[in-house]
Amino acid sequence: MFTEKFKKIGVERIVSEINKNGYFSCEGALNQKFIEGIKSDVEKNRLSINNNKPGGSLLRNQYFNTFMLTFSKNFYDFCTQRIFLKVSENFMGSEKFRLTALRYYETSGNNKMEWHTDTKTPEGFLNTKGLVFICYISDVFDGEFQYVSQSHKTSHETKTNVFPEDQVEELFGKNNIVSFKGKSGSLIIFSMAGIHRAKTSLNKKFLRKSILFSIDNNDDSEPIYVKTSFLSGLDSKLSYYLGIGRKSEFTEFPKSSIEVLPVRVFVNTILKPWLRANVIYLMKLGFIRNLIPSKLKSKLKSKLKKIINK
Repeated sequence: MFTEKFKKIGVERIVSEINKNGYFSCEGALNQKFIEGIKSDVEKNRLSINNNKPGGSLLRNQYFNTFMLTFSKNFYDFCTQRIFLKVSENFMGSEKFRLTALRYYETSGNNKMEWHTDTKTPEGFLNTKGLVFICYISDVFDGEFQYVSQSHKTSHETKTNVFPEDQVEELFGKNNIVSFKGKSGSLIIFSMAGIHRAKTSLNKKFLRKSILFSIDNNDDSEPIYVKTSFLSGLDSKLSYYLGIGRKSEFTEFPKSSIEVLPVRVFVNTILKPWLRANVIYLMKLGFIRNLIPSKLKSKLKSKLKKIINK
């Protein structure tokens, strides 16, 4: 999973950099075999509209899949890596921390994200300690992750989680805004108390692909779903980390519905397959035939065949 470059970096160095600056980064930390494995897993389980299996959600210009642990052994191995657990234990100063959220996600151009910290949950502000682990699945040289260096030390004093851009520059200065451009496989680990965002890309063809998981010292999480066959070698520490038998009452992210499904996806993924499977059949049965003037029947039937066979 890891490249030789990353294997040479020890836990102490990673934690030291996070404590000092709020983040650690390593370009090309994950190898391409792992990256291709994640891509393959997602494509096989991309959407699940009226299918009895896990799938992702589309929110206009973003895609999320929060069910990675139900079908991707690659992702399970990623978020349970021994070195990540050691980093978390060292940073937290405790063995008591839990996996609180996870996702594969894609972001298109013009998506705007405000500067924020991750100490705010749907249930309110939390003065908590935790880490977020991000890996780029695509090359990211635009719309990259950004972090305000050392902001994890003071952000809690504001008692807020969202910061206007001019306020960030006024409080911390432009020079302290760090941008993380990098190739696929690049790894970023950061304190969730630090101020961060994904920079907006104005390129309409832009698409950033990433995976993410977060841990913190609250004994709670978003709902976590895991394929049981992944759990070989489960001990009490890993069981606590995964939240087995423990509460998971945070509201899941993102909240999605059919209303935010992009039109092109609705047409290509739902409407066309439904027409292909049903319209000609319904016309033969007379459910549609009787509603259409006779002169239009042959033309409509011909057009429908062209549409649904594209």
